[in-house]
Amino acid sequence: MYDSIAYNEINDNYILIDVRSPKEFLDFHIPGALSMPIMDDDERKIVGTLYQHGSHDEAKKMALQFGTKKIGDYHDFIVNNKDRSIVFYCARGGYRSKTVASLFFSLGYHVYQLKGGIKSYRQKINSELPLLLSELELVIMYGKTGSGKSEILNIIKNYYPTLDLEGLANHKGSVLGSVGMGKANSQKMFEALLYEQLTRSSCRRFLVEGESKRIGEVILPKMLWNKMQEGEKIYIDCSLERRIQRLVKEYIYEGDLNEILENLSRIEKFISKEKYQLLIDNLKNGNYDDAAKFLCEKYYDLNYKFKPDDKTTVFNGDDSKEAARDILKYLQR
Repeated sequence: MYDSIAYNEINDNYILIDVRSPKEFLDFHIPGALSMPIMDDDERKIVGTLYQHGSHDEAKKMALQFGTKKIGDYHDFIVNNKDRSIVFYCARGGYRSKTVASLFFSLGYHVYQLKGGIKSYRQKINSELPLLLSELELVIMYGKTGSGKSEILNIIKNYYPTLDLEGLANHKGSVLGSVGMGKANSQKMFEALLYEQLTRSSCRRFLVEGESKRIGEVILPKMLWNKMQEGEKIYIDCSLERRIQRLVKEYIYEGDLNEILENLSRIEKFISKEKYQLLIDNLKNGNYDDAAKFLCEKYYDLNYKFKPDDKTTVFNGDDSKEAARDILKYLQR
């Protein structure tokens, strides 16, 4: 009989194989796991429909037929990774991973099944993440949109512990936050990535960018949000001209104009029809600086809540490299 293994027993000598459908994997998976679905999305739908209608034996038969086509790929992967231990998992440690693990164990390969599947991993996060977050000491970096906070964070992360919440959410947080990013991470995926970063770090003091409670599809965990309100605060002060340059570079030249226009439709109800049309016309006519200036003055800045006080340390952000250098000295004081 194949061995079952708990997630906390897994180390770098193991390879996690997610046998669920691509859609399930995309929504939420164990970070670092490889997707090798035993059924694709359409096949899983067929089997699920049969099962829901009471045709359990027929559903199993169809699952076996679909899964048989994937056996060769599993075999080649196992053979090509003989120096590593292979762990299969599905939703609950049930039929899909059990079938694959049983087959290859019967063929003489030492493979594992993850106990409880990804459901048990999710329960582990729900249990342990609040405690990990409660131990954090955060330095929060604030600044208006376009101040270079993400650039600064990316420089500092090579020298000092950082939490890139926008990276974990795969969303930049603003109305244009999804431009060029693809699908935003789900709540479960965000929390899994955050959990893995915290469990793999011996540090408990991090630099983090100031965010609202929501980033894309993600609502920040309550304990993390509370820690951000309590944390030491720094502020990036940046000229409007430099902010405009950054916004144009980040969104116009790296993003798709149609995607930008689609995202901006969300703010139409917050500004007058005339101003909104002016913004769109500027973008369509290539007046990108004017469009960015409008967004800063008429939307972003009006909705920016943080105000630096006498307890906030202020840095100039016109040059991201210089700001990163100065902030790093401050953090290492």
